Amino acid sequence: MTQSHAINILLVEDNPADASLFRRVFWRLEQDTWKLVEVQTLEDAIDTYCNYSNLVPGQRTFDVVLLDLGLPDATGLDTLKQFRMALPNAVVIVLTGLDDETIALQAVGEGAQDYLVKDQVTPQWLLRTIRFAIERNNLLSQLKYSEECTRNSLEREQELNHLKSSFVAMVSHEFRNPLGVIRNGMEIVRQLLPDTLENNVEKWFNQIESATEQLVYLVNDVLLLSQVQATSLRCNPAVVDLEDFCSEIIETISQSLDDRLHSIWFDITGDSVSVFTDPNLLWHICTNLLSNAIKYSPQGGVIQLGLTYQADQVILRVKDPGIGISEETQRHLFESFYRGSNAKGITGTGLGLVIVKRCVDVLQGNIEITSALNVGTTVTITLPLNQPSSASERHQVSETREVP
Repeated sequence: MTQSHAINILLVEDNPADASLFRRVFWRLEQDTWKLVEVQTLEDAIDTYCNYSNLVPGQRTFDVVLLDLGLPDATGLDTLKQFRMALPNAVVIVLTGLDDETIALQAVGEGAQDYLVKDQVTPQWLLRTIRFAIERNNLLSQLKYSEECTRNSLEREQELNHLKSSFVAMVSHEFRNPLGVIRNGMEIVRQLLPDTLENNVEKWFNQIESATEQLVYLVNDVLLLSQVQATSLRCNPAVVDLEDFCSEIIETISQSLDDRLHSIWFDITGDSVSVFTDPNLLWHICTNLLSNAIKYSPQGGVIQLGLTYQADQVILRVKDPGIGISEETQRHLFESFYRGSNAKGITGTGLGLVIVKRCVDVLQGNIEITSALNVGTTVTITLPLNQPSSASERHQVSETREVP
């Protein structure tokens, strides 16, 4: 280590013979490299360290302190503890008359950078110890500074994320009421109007209703996503019969299909059991995946929902014959609001798979997506069974049926 200035050293030693030893050792080194100040008590050491820049105008504080553990006003490790309490940032090398590794390690544990056995000191060893102690202290100071900067950055980031999530949730919540008013108002207006409307009036009504529904879906998705990002999304497990659960979702979604343009096939394989999981999170997973499969599939397409029971897990698989996902888009599937180039003209928020991924993570599951352009997409969700002890007895199920 190259030193650009003389190293200021405070020697705290009350034994004249030992003090003379260190003076001789320093004398053998380059004299313009060191500036040595000597004191005999702990009180003088603290006072001198604190006032050195006043005693010697233009000088910095001491670079290193050589501290004897046996002083008139302090002995043993208490000497180091008292000094470190008064001057926590000082670079301290402990001086001891005994080659006792236990004491040395205890001293380092109390904040000393190193230790020296007095009768073993040589100019080269002293030089090496002092320079290494200063360098270690500099590195430690840099590390503490970096840790402090990182901690402050994380705290600011967490605060900003909290503010962002709170703002999004607040705005989204405020949107829900006027959207509800608009939707209810449209229903009332439709009831008051004649059964037969002019083509352009019917078109306008349809556009308003479609846009309102899209906004409702968007607000609901953003609200859910803000919960996830604020780490407020929690798993509240309950006993769920997956077969009945999936059948109900399929029936609900099928009722909203326009003129039966799509059909959903439900396939169950394995020993059916009740599962201990969060039905709310599972509902978000299934509805988003099935809605996407329908949205991106051609008219007349068959959507397949597979449910497979295994020894310690259950697999949900949604397969569609849709437009598929390019390799480039697959790298961004779980980024908020990202949509593939081939999805233009198809309504969507770019949040569905993000929400699915977060829900799967909360349920401690896994998601895998395979897709090819103009061939289709398969999404596989693997979830732990978490079967409760009170679950009903297993019964063998292996069937395929169509839900219109």
